Amino acid sequence: MRRGSFTLGGGIIALLLTTLLATTPARAQLRDVTQAATLTAAAASPGACVYPPNTAPSCVKLSYEGYAGVGALLTGTFAATVVAEISADGGTTWTMVNLLSLVAFATPALSFVQTSGLYAFATLGGGNTGQVRVSAFGSGAVGVTMRATTASR
Repeated sequence: MRRGSFTLGGGIIALLLTTLLATTPARAQLRDVTQAATLTAAAASPGACVYPPNTAPSCVKLSYEGYAGVGALLTGTFAATVVAEISADGGTTWTMVNLLSLVAFATPALSFVQTSGLYAFATLGGGNTGQVRVSAFGSGAVGVTMRATTASR
């Protein structure tokens, strides 16, 4: 009798697991969105940002509403100061946020970067649009790829 109860319970558990796995999205179904550009100029303020495909772009913008995180890959050899900003109103007003190096985890959050690397926006609370902007430009070209994803880990 005990054995029969155990088998029945195991069958119910197996049925529940099968149903759960069939309705849970696979990791391959995670959503992400990417925006990329090569920046060759500076914008004096967030509102003055020139977005591609215009000549001499100074920023890359990305809407991340509904996503869990935003990162930026900076590439190239450049003499420039790059900042990250978020907006809660779709791009009318901007607030500067820190960047976290995803390569050198021991490095503190940075208010600006001047070297290539992989960075994450340190905070996303309250925002729905992000941008990476060149605030001071000397030479070279800053390759920027921004990516937002629903993955939480």
